[in-house]
Amino acid sequence: MRKRYFFIPLISIIVISGVLVWACKHPFGEGLSIINIGKKVDYSIEEGGPGYKGEIGKGVTNSIIRPNKVEVFPLQSGKNYYRIPTLIQLTNGDLLAFADRRIGSVGDVPKSPIETVYKKSTNNGKTWSKETRISPQSTATNRSYGDGAYCVDRKTGNIICLVVGDQGFIQS
Repeated sequence: MRKRYFFIPLISIIVISGVLVWACKHPFGEGLSIINIGKKVDYSIEEGGPGYKGEIGKGVTNSIIRPNKVEVFPLQSGKNYYRIPTLIQLTNGDLLAFADRRIGSVGDVPKSPIETVYKKSTNNGKTWSKETRISPQSTATNRSYGDGAYCVDRKTGNIICLVVGDQGFIQS
């Protein structure tokens, strides 16, 4: 008797879910189906995908193209390594790119001297300024500043920067 009370609502939910899925005109999105996943076919629609209103349509590629690649922080530059890049947009539209400059190794705080640096672009990322250090100079492994979190106060335009320093987050 108790089992029946459990199975009746369960079966009802399954039936209702099935009806809703089959009643939907395109359950996998317009133009998409399980058949063409993994094949190189054009599955864009005239008005674009959900949320996108750009120029996607028949005859246009269905892959992402990066025509102009600009390397802001190289993975390695001489004896310095760059990690944890962050990009923010200021209230005037300028871009700031931040990264950890790891001096002599890829080690983390507090095992390696690390400084926080940034570059600025005023033309939407086409060109970047020279690198500028914003943290104190790292002269030893226990004087590291990295793993930053950055944001812009949209009301005042102030840039807020939080970094892990000295002994690291775990030992703090």
